[in-house]
Amino acid sequence: MLSLLLTAAMAASASAPTWQDGLDWHGVHVSMGEDAKHSYTLDWPFGQRVIPAQPLRADTASVLFDGLYAMAQDDLKLDSVTAIRDGAFDHGQPIPCHCFETGLKWPYVWTRDLSYSIDLGLWRFDPARARNGLRFKLSDVRVPSAPQGLYVMQDTGSGGSWPISTDRVVWFLGARHLLGDKVLHYQALQLAATLAGAHHDAQAAAAYRAQAAALKTAINAHFWRADRGMYMSYIGGDGTPVDTYDLLGISLAITSGVADGEHARQTLANYPSWPAGSPVMWPERADQPIYHNRAIWPFVSAYALRAARTVNDPVRIAHEIRSVMRGAALYGSNLENYELLTQGQHVDDGKLSGPVVNSPRQLWSVAAYLDIVAEGVFGLTEDGRIEPKLPTSLLPTLFGKRSSISLSLPGRHITLLLPKRLKGNLLVADHIATQGNETTVQLKAITVQDAPLRLDAPLYAPQAPAAPTLIATGNYWTVKVDGTVRLYVNGQRAQAIDGSGNLPRTGALTCVSATRVDARGLESLPSPDTCAGDVARVAGDWPRHWSAPAAGSYRVALDYRNDHGPINTGITAAVKMLAIRCNGSDVQRVPIVMPHSVGQQSSTYGTFAAHAGASCRFALDDGFNMSYLRHFAHYTGGAGGIDGPLNDASIGDLLISPLASSLSDFAGRGENSAVRGQIFDVSSAHSGSMGRRSGGNMDRTAGFAARPSKARQTATGTTPP
Repeated sequence: MLSLLLTAAMAASASAPTWQDGLDWHGVHVSMGEDAKHSYTLDWPFGQRVIPAQPLRADTASVLFDGLYAMAQDDLKLDSVTAIRDGAFDHGQPIPCHCFETGLKWPYVWTRDLSYSIDLGLWRFDPARARNGLRFKLSDVRVPSAPQGLYVMQDTGSGGSWPISTDRVVWFLGARHLLGDKVLHYQALQLAATLAGAHHDAQAAAAYRAQAAALKTAINAHFWRADRGMYMSYIGGDGTPVDTYDLLGISLAITSGVADGEHARQTLANYPSWPAGSPVMWPERADQPIYHNRAIWPFVSAYALRAARTVNDPVRIAHEIRSVMRGAALYGSNLENYELLTQGQHVDDGKLSGPVVNSPRQLWSVAAYLDIVAEGVFGLTEDGRIEPKLPTSLLPTLFGKRSSISLSLPGRHITLLLPKRLKGNLLVADHIATQGNETTVQLKAITVQDAPLRLDAPLYAPQAPAAPTLIATGNYWTVKVDGTVRLYVNGQRAQAIDGSGNLPRTGALTCVSATRVDARGLESLPSPDTCAGDVARVAGDWPRHWSAPAAGSYRVALDYRNDHGPINTGITAAVKMLAIRCNGSDVQRVPIVMPHSVGQQSSTYGTFAAHAGASCRFALDDGFNMSYLRHFAHYTGGAGGIDGPLNDASIGDLLISPLASSLSDFAGRGENSAVRGQIFDVSSAHSGSMGRRSGGNMDRTAGFAARPSKARQTATGTTPP
């Protein structure tokens, strides 16, 4: 009877590979053998790897699946070190640390990599080492005047590290298992609420839960794009919706509960895939080399698998498991990433060749394989419950002619029993029995909605157009562009124009960007924006003073130069706090960030309100950057490290521009105008599917999502913030 059931399962997945003792891919054959002592030998055209017997075993019908589980443990052993090093710390000398290094080519502890790896289950395999790594990424403060405490470190990064690079929040995702990118901030707030509750601080717990709920609401309001049925990766600093998506963000939105119900199901089903696996971002950029672009990252695939389990998507579950398995098997290690179309470890494509960096035994890829085994196949969840969700399409690989498969984990052994009836597409638990460390799960087959993978998506987005130009023409701005583009005005969608069009000219700040739209409706990245309007330039010593010519909202920024490091690394992004005291109003505080720059540019911006004629006083107070942390006294790769903290920039004028109070400031004059080429359309500007910001007055005081001002174009005679 069992063989008949398996025959039926195999017939239902005739296109699926068997993958019991090897696999074939693009003309390459890989084989896995096992000896009597449970050592494995992986053979592929470019090499052989002998994998010694490991303390933990997977026992299935697939020697390949089991051997790769042993290989992941062996990779983890190689990543387990007593010292780490990086050329930018202690002049490249070893730093004692009983922890995990990030990979063969990354022999240091990186906050993001370690934290995701721990969350993917490494906390089970070596909790002491994982805990040591998390503690290594904590630091107290070396500047007496700065707020004291223990801080999670942001690694060296774009623009001079935090707050330009902000992925240190993921530390909490790993720490929750051991120490008691916006979705991660939601999870951090939820964790804070839980910890406050555990310490019997009901008031703090309620406050954190309220903040988490508000953030969830905001994410769904501003990042959900209804016409795509997906969450956007980001929006512009002015609220411009960006037609780009990433699998990690979508997966975390689903598993965290930010995306629930139909949004969760839609966003995963609508995210495209290719035969080799799912890209980490989509659409791809035709002018960028292979790395994050046009690539599969196994750790992201593991999170996609978790998301697929959350929404009961057997097709995606099987697809991500096969992708992670295939990558590990093809190259004899758990590599950092692969090219999307071929799953190659390197593809020659001229200046686009890549992946540009690809490390063997990359820690989060190792964790990914361990997780597809423990949770993906055997159903072990982070809280210890066993909830298998095994697609029947994988039965030929994992069960073959067997009636059971098993897995040993630290302190636990799990056995899955095949049901007598296999009518359905997903196997789940029917009955679970536990005696000591041994858990036996009797599976049953169910039928769930089986959405096909989206395999027909275009690979590339259109190339972004050049920035529009704005020319003052009487009461209008003449907008000139190259070809046919879609315009955005102050973050709101306007009509498409071909070559040129007009906008009403007001005293308020007008910022215009453009996108190209291809034949399938896919939008390019936005162009740099062009801004025009009245700009007050306030110079002199601090505090600086200015009087509001009219009541309303204003945008404020600084001209500056920060040449303390290159734009791609360092720890000296300058962070200040602008305290604004206007007569008749409470103090308003605006964080100002000045990343490493190439020449003079504008800082991030914020908004404040003032009454007509109000005298305003602007004080620039100190903020906080990564160089203030004591850990970075070991940084020898640039400014702000061994020579002392540095949170400064060469600051020029304070730039103040009036903001339009609403879209009607533009559209009201243009709708009834007979001026030829009028481009603003209220109905399209208010398109809810495009992620419209409410009322044009969203708080963006930090402005971290704003495009760098060095790319911004300005109209003749103006230099807006």
